Amino acid sequence: MKTIFGYKEKIIERESEIKKLSQYLDPITNNKFGGVVYIEGKAGIGKTRLVTELQQNYKNKEELNWIFLSCDIARRVSFNPFTAFLNEFFDQSPENQGETNKSNFEDKLHSLYGEIENEKIKYEIIRTRSFLGALLDLHWKNSLYEELEPKNRYENILSALQNFFYALSLIKPTVIVLDDSNWIDNDTVKFLKLLCINAEDFPFILLILCRQNEDASPFALNFENDIPLHRMIIEPLSREESRKLIDYYLNLDLDEKKELPDKTVDLIHEKARGNTLILKQVVDFIKSREIIDNDLIIVDRFEIPDNIDELINAKFESMHPDLKEVTKMASVLGKNFTIKVLGEMLKNRNIDKYIHEGKRKNIWHSLSKVNQSFENESVYKAIYNKVLTNESTKYHKLAAKSIEKVYEGNLQSHYSELAYNFEMADVESKAVFYLGKAAEKAREMYENQAALDYYTKLHHILENSAAKNENILLDILLQKIDLFILLGNTREAETKLSGIDLTRIDQKEIIDKFYYLQAKLYATIQNYLELEKYVISSLGKVKTKVYKFHLEIFYIHALWFLNKYRELEDRAKFLFEVFRKENEKLFEAKLANSMANYYLRKSQYENAMKFFRRHYKIVAEQKDKILIQIALRQIGVVYFRQGHRQKARKFYEESLKLAENIGNKNECSKLNSDIASVLATDGEVKEAIFFYKKGLELARSVANKVQEGLILYNIGESYFRLEDHQTSMEYLEASKKICRQISDNVGITYANDLHGDILMSLKRFEEAKTIYQENLILQQETDDKEGIAHTLGNLGLVAEKEKDLTGAEKLYKKQQQTLAVIGDKEGEGKALFNWGMMEKDRNNLERAKEKLEKALKLFTECSYKSGEKLAKLQLEMIDEESPARENN
Repeated sequence: MKTIFGYKEKIIERESEIKKLSQYLDPITNNKFGGVVYIEGKAGIGKTRLVTELQQNYKNKEELNWIFLSCDIARRVSFNPFTAFLNEFFDQSPENQGETNKSNFEDKLHSLYGEIENEKIKYEIIRTRSFLGALLDLHWKNSLYEELEPKNRYENILSALQNFFYALSLIKPTVIVLDDSNWIDNDTVKFLKLLCINAEDFPFILLILCRQNEDASPFALNFENDIPLHRMIIEPLSREESRKLIDYYLNLDLDEKKELPDKTVDLIHEKARGNTLILKQVVDFIKSREIIDNDLIIVDRFEIPDNIDELINAKFESMHPDLKEVTKMASVLGKNFTIKVLGEMLKNRNIDKYIHEGKRKNIWHSLSKVNQSFENESVYKAIYNKVLTNESTKYHKLAAKSIEKVYEGNLQSHYSELAYNFEMADVESKAVFYLGKAAEKAREMYENQAALDYYTKLHHILENSAAKNENILLDILLQKIDLFILLGNTREAETKLSGIDLTRIDQKEIIDKFYYLQAKLYATIQNYLELEKYVISSLGKVKTKVYKFHLEIFYIHALWFLNKYRELEDRAKFLFEVFRKENEKLFEAKLANSMANYYLRKSQYENAMKFFRRHYKIVAEQKDKILIQIALRQIGVVYFRQGHRQKARKFYEESLKLAENIGNKNECSKLNSDIASVLATDGEVKEAIFFYKKGLELARSVANKVQEGLILYNIGESYFRLEDHQTSMEYLEASKKICRQISDNVGITYANDLHGDILMSLKRFEEAKTIYQENLILQQETDDKEGIAHTLGNLGLVAEKEKDLTGAEKLYKKQQQTLAVIGDKEGEGKALFNWGMMEKDRNNLERAKEKLEKALKLFTECSYKSGEKLAKLQLEMIDEESPARENN
């Protein structure tokens, strides 16, 4: 499979750039990932043509796939660069019936499947079939796509695209070229980052064609640090390079090649300033105006423009009136346009004739059999700027109606285009309708930023509408606020909520939605004190059942985190009865899950298990795969805490099967780690490391840095158990590196703590002391009193080992005081126990007894049985030693 770029003519040989790019392709010819290459240069400098020449002249070009994707300035919709390519690959056409397109899709997918040898990729290609199809507006009843909620659909779409491109690269090493990257959409950025993670064994390379940002900074998509990155700056053509290209263009149509005069070269090179596009347009201008003689000498140099807009305008004015109109019609469709839609706009006129003529005049070139692209962004903009105001309204309306006609019955992928064109045509009702549809579809696909953009446009149109409706405007604003919360922009959500005047609204459900979103915001930012107050003040005002019940669940969470346990338990008991009477199964499941986690946190495992099983029973009845998977894992967690590790593993494995089927890689990563924890606890440390490493690979595949850092720590701990201290410290350093990237100071302190323990076991006390002191600084910065106390104990132990018993005593005392302040009786008891043992070693038996008795009292109060046992044993030993010493 190969996509040939639209440029057929010879271009200038940029030998050094071609050589360098060829070297970048070397890894993929050796079946390895080639990384990312930014090819940066000004508009028209020749970036796309350079890649074309690379494709045409590469030594092993037939052994490579070449995939050309293009971002569109006029269509920055989610995954836009992939849709044209996927439509062509899967033989999709608006002329086909829906079942024909489905059949074509299935045939191509089956063919692709047959060429793949990697079993994991084969499985994923089949599993995610409905998600790949959804990008082409193909849907199957009862498919996995239909079963899942928006977030999981979105994650599976990313996975489907990822495995599709991986499959192509395994069949044949692949060069993916992304043109006009400055116009890339957010979801395509996210996908490309995902595609390049853990891609070492997939032979593809990503060439990103771009310009500098408007502030002159380098364009970048911010890939992971360990991904091979290169940047090639395309400089203007030298005079000699310009001469070769001018020579080619001016002699192209001549029967006999003629010598190119220096004056002609100098003039054109001066006008073009080394820009390939401008040079070509200057030559076209000279030839069309016939201001060059038979000896290739320019006879009238003063009328030659040196500005790209003027050159395009001159070319445009020289066109036949019919071609002028066609190019303007095409420009309203975007930089990239579909021949079928343009043909519908032209009605009975010969579309093939105009497409051919536009190519001949270097206005556009072929992207595929069905799509064309304007030669360059500058050409596109210059043509579009020729569309007059009265023509714009007419052409955009014609474009919108043509899109409706061509894609009749399958408009979902075109809602954004339709909204834009109807808006530009001043057809407000249709623009509003399609913007609403586009926003709904984006939310369905979990393309939240795209949905927010659509709602923003919709709100702007309706706010300035003659038929302004406050209820509708607020409903759209609340949709935006919900998206702000989902996207983590809580400050904007707070600002928008604070500016709403409910007195202007008369629809009760919209008002209730406002109360719900304000509570949701407090819950999201974990302001539980304000959440409690707000729910108490708002609950009586809310009449819409779904919002009222959401507020009740938020209230339960607030009570939990505010340590109001008795009130929480009483309220939960009341709500279970309400939900049962109202037959609100999903709210009953939510409440059961919340209560289970509440009891789990309190280590009341029997109660936790009771509510987790209640939650599982409800979601199983609802046949909600996602919630069933989560419920199975939660039951496994309780069994693990209870010490029933084999039962825990059974539930983890059941949950893992479902997570794999759903395609939730985050959950798969956690579950592999859970299974590893079972094995490690049972002493099967080597097998545990195997599962931890599976979880690590999955965490990295979805760029889950938090999970990655945690698993690296667990692997380090596992090697510590195997007494492989060097490997353990390597994994701990890797864990700290990840934690630093995401500012996870708590994660750093955990890794430091174990690192210090390893150094202590190796009797490298000074190094351990340095690590613990680093921890203390981090914990003081975050006011982590529990962590501070633990580190003080570690430093006390170092002081003991170094025979600095006075220093150790001071550190143990500070540790005990810190733990007393935060009310950690178990921790305080342990600190006193260690202090007492040190006094015992110093033969200060009375002081030792005093500390150990206090420790015993604390252990008894917090039911820490093993601590009680140890303290009693040491006290008995002191009692036995004391009379003996007195007798001596």
